[in-house]
Amino acid sequence: MKPVAVAFGAHEHAPPLRWTRDLAKALGAPLRVLSVVAPTSAEAPPEYFEELDEQRRTQIASDLSEAGINDAEIVLMNEHKPLGAVAAYANEHDLAACIVGSPQEGGLGEGNPANYLLHHTHIPIAMVGNEYEPLDGGVFVVGVEATGTVSPALRMASDLASATGGSLHAVHAYESISEDEAERFREMEASLSSQVSVPLQFVPLAGHPAGVVIDHAEEAGAAAIVIGTRGSGGFLGLRLGRVPSQLLNHAACPVIVVPHSDDAA
Repeated sequence: MKPVAVAFGAHEHAPPLRWTRDLAKALGAPLRVLSVVAPTSAEAPPEYFEELDEQRRTQIASDLSEAGINDAEIVLMNEHKPLGAVAAYANEHDLAACIVGSPQEGGLGEGNPANYLLHHTHIPIAMVGNEYEPLDGGVFVVGVEATGTVSPALRMASDLASATGGSLHAVHAYESISEDEAERFREMEASLSSQVSVPLQFVPLAGHPAGVVIDHAEEAGAAAIVIGTRGSGGFLGLRLGRVPSQLLNHAACPVIVVPHSDDAA
């Protein structure tokens, strides 16, 4: 089974361990904790740096125990470019998903860590702040296209809802509605519902894709937003479209971005 990893930088930036624990449990995956800090430039004997690493490992083990996690693998990395190191690790170890904190809370350097990893890996990336709803019994909001086909993002949202006893809300953004559109929406709902493993609530909303997804997620108290890297305003030539970027920058709840099958190849 591919592992799920949570990556963070300096220890004062607490990682979302409980959320990651619940995601790994829902996916049936082992958990790894990646602690990445810049190496110190101080001149000291090797024993000094070994002691620093041991102190870091002890603190992480304590945090894991407090979060009810007793079977995670701790990976310590000392790298000048933390995000590059996380991306390289994710690609080398074929992770099922990687979780990072927000730009303010993740401690992995400047910029948006999730955006960076999505451009340099081919796996689902989740960004989680310090405040979030439990995954168990939660609402999973997924953005869907007008095709009525099941995307990797919808499939993952369905799997998570099934594993956690949660519910699935499929949000579709539109500009205007007509009688023909209303009939198409009914067909989309029937098609999507027949292809997922949990009851699906189809939610067509007028407005910009990112805006309607964020608004519905807030109204529903979503445990997570799940979105793909293609469609809903994205460009075929880019791995990460506008809508996923906007969700990562503005959504209050955790956001999971799932690569399109072409991107993950």
